[in-house]
Amino acid sequence: MAILSFKEIECMDCYKCVRHCPVKSITVKNGRAQILESECILCGTCTVVCPQNAKEDSNDIPKILELLSQGRQIVATVAPSWITAYPKASFQTFSDALAELGFSYVSETAEGAYVVKSHYEKLVEDKWNDVIISSCCTTINLYIEHHFPEALDFLAPIISPMQVSARKLKDLYPNAIVIFIGPCISKKAECGENGADYVITFDELEGWFENSSIEPKEDGSIPTPKLSRSFPYSGGILDSMLKNRSFQYIAIDGIENCINALQEIVSGNLKGYFIEMSACTGSCIGGPSFQKSQNKQIFGKTLVRKQAVNESGKNIDFETRTDFSLKQKFLDKKIVCMPPTEWQLAAILKKMGKNTVEDELNCGSCGYPSCREKAVAIYENKADINMCLPFMKARTQSFADKVIEVSPNLILAVDIDMCVIMINNATCKAFHLSSPEDILGSPVSRILDEYNFIDLIASGEERISRNIYVAEYGLYLEQTLIYDKGNSIISCIMKDITQLRMEKNRIRQAKMDSANMADEIVEAQLRTVHEIASLLGETAAKTKLAIMDLKKTILMDDEIF
Repeated sequence: MAILSFKEIECMDCYKCVRHCPVKSITVKNGRAQILESECILCGTCTVVCPQNAKEDSNDIPKILELLSQGRQIVATVAPSWITAYPKASFQTFSDALAELGFSYVSETAEGAYVVKSHYEKLVEDKWNDVIISSCCTTINLYIEHHFPEALDFLAPIISPMQVSARKLKDLYPNAIVIFIGPCISKKAECGENGADYVITFDELEGWFENSSIEPKEDGSIPTPKLSRSFPYSGGILDSMLKNRSFQYIAIDGIENCINALQEIVSGNLKGYFIEMSACTGSCIGGPSFQKSQNKQIFGKTLVRKQAVNESGKNIDFETRTDFSLKQKFLDKKIVCMPPTEWQLAAILKKMGKNTVEDELNCGSCGYPSCREKAVAIYENKADINMCLPFMKARTQSFADKVIEVSPNLILAVDIDMCVIMINNATCKAFHLSSPEDILGSPVSRILDEYNFIDLIASGEERISRNIYVAEYGLYLEQTLIYDKGNSIISCIMKDITQLRMEKNRIRQAKMDSANMADEIVEAQLRTVHEIASLLGETAAKTKLAIMDLKKTILMDDEIF
């Protein structure tokens, strides 16, 4: 299992881990960060700076709990920086709390530190090299092995205090599981044959304490100071050592400072230097665990010094001895890649929209210091071209501009003062504007009534849709207003429905004309009926009179004869 990993679901395209990684051992695929184990120096910076807490180191506590449930004996060696994590406890009460968790024995890693510093003194005395670099910081060791093997000859060939302490515990308790407890993620890389079986960081231990409802008891007692407990602060290794007048002793902390110092060392211009190097600013008391908890370095250094330095000036130390070899062989593990040619680099830069030197903004938003370094990372398959924010912004803006310009819809945007800040060609054409510049910065009331814009702001809504008629231009428009409160911008999207409205009006008029025609026909028919009825009535009356006259005439004839 990888020592450092990431929660894929939480990684959010921010590239902050890449930006802060001193060796750029993070690759980004499809917007997701992944640790390159072959190049990672386990400084833990990515776990501290990640805003989504997406980076995490492997947690060995579940495995340790399983071993405890099996009845295995568990012993621990504790880094001298423990006092910074638990300032109100004594080593005894801290050990008691560990005993409640199941640890059968607890020792101080500072005893191993004493053995290591004694071997450093021997290297100086024997003038092993013109420059000697301490080998206690695993991250520095990993950096030299994987990224700067030119400095291997200067790295003290001595195992770390944790490895010494773990070896001693394995000799004392051959069947026990040895746990190292400290502030450092990189110590997990030292697990194995020459080190502890498992490593727990102080923040992981705190979680274990909380889950078990255990807390180290307060104890104001201070043990007899021992010099080798000074290892956790910057310059602490040097404070513990006996000095040789033929050497100068320098402490350098912070990974960038160490990288610069290594470059100076390999130049070959330094002679007679013992250099204590710590990747973390402030050394171990500035490690990842303490950075997460925001422990103060001055306070931490004061606590550690009280455990290490006798204020009376009569300093004493441990008297630990070992009968095993402390020799450590560091190897050249650098992965050498064929660099891109200038032609390949230029091709990648062109894909990033960097056609000229002026286009290379070197803004660092992608996590790389320069556009060219980013291009190299793309060539090495570590980075994605879409990580370039200016490139993506320009491409997105260009695409958006093209969509807006070719859109048949009328689109414009106004600021909180109701002044036009964007307008497309379709809108200019509809309102008889020769170009956008004719109205940009001017009140929108020049072409549209402000009422709907103001009404949207006053309503507290984010969007309204209405049909409007602009009499001056003879336009019927389907208007949608969208209010971006965060940026105080109102976007106006309008669909020209003039032809549709006119067609509807024509159809409506045709229907009205047809209805009127039907009324006229009905009225004419009724009028005809009335006229026919009138004529029929008059004819019938005349016929009746004629028949009556005829009848009378007939009757008259009968009377005569």
